[in-house]
Amino acid sequence: MELRRAAEKLENGMSGFLTQPVLSAQAVENLKKARETLGERAKILAGILPVVSQRNAIFMENEVNGIHVDEVIIQRFEGLDRAAGEELGLEVSVQAAKAAAPYADGFYLMTPFNRVALMERLIARLRTEVTG
Repeated sequence: MELRRAAEKLENGMSGFLTQPVLSAQAVENLKKARETLGERAKILAGILPVVSQRNAIFMENEVNGIHVDEVIIQRFEGLDRAAGEELGLEVSVQAAKAAAPYADGFYLMTPFNRVALMERLIARLRTEVTG
């Protein structure tokens, strides 16, 4: 249904689309379907939102409509302190961006809990590891 709406918007002049944060294999598959359905005319920006703790991941999975966090990601955060959680969040975000890159025209980044320094590190890694 969302893809039909997006196709209608594209036909009526809209060209840019933002996705929910890419935090699951299903999100990557949805992005692929969007690219196939909307074609190259649509400019699709994949959402990247670093998860920083298990509590944060569980909240997004259970309370934020439209976001799915794979269980394997949730489990990887178990028992991590803040610093280790941020490191894992960076790694998960970079991997998500790599998975989304073939189907997206770029990324839009969402800063978790005002962690600007974390986002600066993420941008640096995306530049060197994903966008070149």
